[in-house]
Amino acid sequence: MKMVLALDAGDMLEKSTVSLTSSTTFGELEQKLSEIACPALMKVIGQIKAGTVHPVPQDPSEVTFAAKITPAETEIKWNRSATDIHNLIRGISPQPGAWCWVEIGADKKRLKIKRSEVVEGQGCFGENLVFSDKEWIVACGTGALKLLEVQLEGKKSLPIGDFLRGFHEPCKILA
Repeated sequence: MKMVLALDAGDMLEKSTVSLTSSTTFGELEQKLSEIACPALMKVIGQIKAGTVHPVPQDPSEVTFAAKITPAETEIKWNRSATDIHNLIRGISPQPGAWCWVEIGADKKRLKIKRSEVVEGQGCFGENLVFSDKEWIVACGTGALKLLEVQLEGKKSLPIGDFLRGFHEPCKILA
């Protein structure tokens, strides 16, 4: 886009689209955008050089502003719907990452949830509906969330099956 004084308000010089799924994370979107950015930039440079670039004004009514994410906004509130929590996880994964407190034995630890899936289920929010050596499903305010990839503080990120393999008793979500 053309540079102007207002943030992201200049005329568009090239426009590309990216398809997303309900499981696409911020990190995956960032990768897709980086892959299409270079060819788009090269195309615009060629058009500028040839004098054939055609700027398109942006619709000011579609301009949105995203405030900086605060650390408090990254904490999972299990009383929210499973869809809201899933979208929070997707929107800030891998960094800064959505997290919650868990109790493991007598220890309270921070758990980042990197990937999830909305599933059917109900119970008291934060309650383990399933906690086995292969699967962890947690009740939310509405619906339930199947955890697919997590990272316990001080540890590396793991697929849920690898993470759960080391537990003989359930982790308890502190909601």
